[in-house]
Amino acid sequence: MIIHEKSKVAILLNPKTGSTTLCDIFQKYDVDVCIHDHKTLTDFREEYSDHSEYKIYSFYREPIERFKSAYNTALSLHNHRTFRFILLKNVSKKSISMYDVAKPISEENIEYLKNISPYEMLTALNTEDINKIRSFTPLFANQIQWIDDSVTTLNFENFESEVKMLIETCGFDSSKL
Repeated sequence: MIIHEKSKVAILLNPKTGSTTLCDIFQKYDVDVCIHDHKTLTDFREEYSDHSEYKIYSFYREPIERFKSAYNTALSLHNHRTFRFILLKNVSKKSISMYDVAKPISEENIEYLKNISPYEMLTALNTEDINKIRSFTPLFANQIQWIDDSVTTLNFENFESEVKMLIETCGFDSSKL
C-alpha cells in the first residue's frame, strides 16, 4: 500500500499487477507510507478512519494473465510448496501424501508443472484447493478485494503511463522515471 497524505492518494497493491515495481518507484519520492504489502480495500478502510478523504487507486490485470503470472511465481517460490503439492496432485493424479509437502518437489515434477497447458492449469484446482491456497497467499485472491466502485481502476496494460499519472497526481516530477 502506498499512501501520500499531502495529496490524499492511496494506492492499493493488487498482487501480480506491478506492485513491486510500483513500490520501488514510489520509494524514490517523498511518500508517507510505502509498504510492499497487499493490504485490501477493507484493510485500508479499517486502518485509515479518514479513508473517504482519499482518492484510491489500484491496478487491474486481465484475470487469466494474472493467474498465469501468479502460477509461475508460486512455482518458483520456495515457500509455496503447498501450492505445488496441490497442483501436482490434481494435474498428475499421482499419489502424494501431505508429508511430501515438507520435502522439495523434484526437478522432474517442477518441469512437469511448468509444461502443463493453460487449460490444465485453470481446471486442475477445485474450490476447496483454491481456498487452501488463498489462506496462505494473496497471489490467487480475487481482484475485487482491491477494487470496487470507489476505487479508480488503472489498467496494467498501460502500466508506464498510469504510473506517470499517479506520480503527477501526488505532485511529483515524473521526469525522474
